Amino acid sequence: MNKAFFWGLLAVLFLLVVIYTKKQQTNNGKNNVFMVCVRILFTFLSLIASIITIYTFCIQACPPIPTPEPTPTPAPTPIIADGDIIEFGKYDGAIQWQVLSVEAERILLISLECIDCQEFNSSGGASWETCSLRKWLNTEFLSEAFSEEEQDLILSTTVKDNGKNTSATKDKVYLLSFDEAKQYFPTNELRKAVASVRAVNNGADVDKNGVCQWWLRTRGDTQNYAAYVGYNGLRDYRYNGNASICVRPVIWISRG
Repeated sequence: MNKAFFWGLLAVLFLLVVIYTKKQQTNNGKNNVFMVCVRILFTFLSLIASIITIYTFCIQACPPIPTPEPTPTPAPTPIIADGDIIEFGKYDGAIQWQVLSVEAERILLISLECIDCQEFNSSGGASWETCSLRKWLNTEFLSEAFSEEEQDLILSTTVKDNGKNTSATKDKVYLLSFDEAKQYFPTNELRKAVASVRAVNNGADVDKNGVCQWWLRTRGDTQNYAAYVGYNGLRDYRYNGNASICVRPVIWISRG
């Protein structure tokens, strides 16, 4: 029951009692004023007691309806699109990645900078399957750059298009192929990338703007050559033991 209504009702009842008593006094002019006041007080107190009793009974019989707690609104899932830059993992600071492709359950990323420089293979001819760079990316780099939780988000991917007479591999970290470099970076300008501080300190060759060369995974016509992207963004093949060419890793991560 509303409190304002409750006190308003008492005021109205009190007024009615006064009017009734005045009427009785008028009808009986001999009534003593003191007795009239006593009668008013007694009647008023009786009405209050009755109202309090009724009010208490109603409260007990009809408890207030509890107010439901608001359901928390889940945070919206961030919208990620091709070309966005996100941070994931650490390698001399947070690694920035460019989004290459977004699918329903996974996202394809390539490092924005070339994170280091390495030979494609440290001893003689090799394909992507057997090269030392593949082993380094999926062991030392993977464990140094990503926490266990982050590694769980990186998906193992079947990697094909590794060059003539080569086998497919299954990797968590890999490189773009000769054709994929053009697919995801259609122009020479878009294929240009700069070297990280670590890469430069480890011997990466860069031009005056910090642009470097970076490996692709496709083997050349001979086992001693592998594809790469030059300073000008053109794709070509170089001797795979060149240690001044940089590494630009690629990963698929789960959206869950």
